[in-house]
Amino acid sequence: RFVLNDTTLPHRGGPDGSQKLFLPKGTYILAGVPTIHMDPEIWGPDAHEYQPDRWLDEGFQSRPRYSYMPFSEGRRHCPGELFALVVA
Repeated sequence: RFVLNDTTLPHRGGPDGSQKLFLPKGTYILAGVPTIHMDPEIWGPDAHEYQPDRWLDEGFQSRPRYSYMPFSEGRRHCPGELFALVVA
């Protein structure tokens, strides 16, 4: 994916993420899904450990949107997502 027009995001820039972030037209964007899935800021200090309780409703529902994207998101997400859910 890439930026279609010059865009400024209201945050996520600078060393602490509190500054605006300018993305010039043509900038390629890549979501580091494995990094998101193991982010201690989202999942806690044990983010690199398997914790089945994370997936219980009360724990999982409190997570920010897009903190877990095993099949990606949007209209170009994985076509096998529904198949995987049916098989599981």
